[in-house]
Amino acid sequence: MLSERLREIIPETKFINSRRQPQNLKRILSKAKFTSVTNTEHTVQTCGDTRCGICSKDNYNYLETGTTKTFKNGLSFRVNADMNCKSKNLIYCITCPSCNENYIGQTGNALCERVRVHKQQIRHPNLRQIPMSGHLDECANGLFKIFPMYKNYRTEQNYRKTLEQKFIQQFQPKLNAL
Repeated sequence: MLSERLREIIPETKFINSRRQPQNLKRILSKAKFTSVTNTEHTVQTCGDTRCGICSKDNYNYLETGTTKTFKNGLSFRVNADMNCKSKNLIYCITCPSCNENYIGQTGNALCERVRVHKQQIRHPNLRQIPMSGHLDECANGLFKIFPMYKNYRTEQNYRKTLEQKFIQQFQPKLNAL
């Protein structure tokens, strides 16, 4: 069946018919592909939605982006996860753009939802629950920058509040002390 030229190149050999074994559970669950873990730097980025009221470039961009937050007292903090305005269960830092003072808070909701509440409390004095809202209204005409700095992987509110207190003790933001 082979052509003359092919017979000269390949001598007569017997081929063994073989079949592939069917996949078993081990082959399904484990892959032979190895991926190396690189030292990736986490960052805060915009969500990319042009209609987003928090990080859209079309209006005031409330979201501060980057990998590190530097406080007015000179201390810095590097983010522990990739985050944007849709991130949930985190510790965040609000900065007054006029005087550069900081406030540290926490939320279990998406950051964009928490920003909406802060904006509402700044606009309406009768809804204010924290003095920082009055400061931002008077000092920065209601504008501020927000930076999600720590992604919490535990969902308990008490644990998140404890973390918030640790960050407040470490960085001592003045707007928390009002």
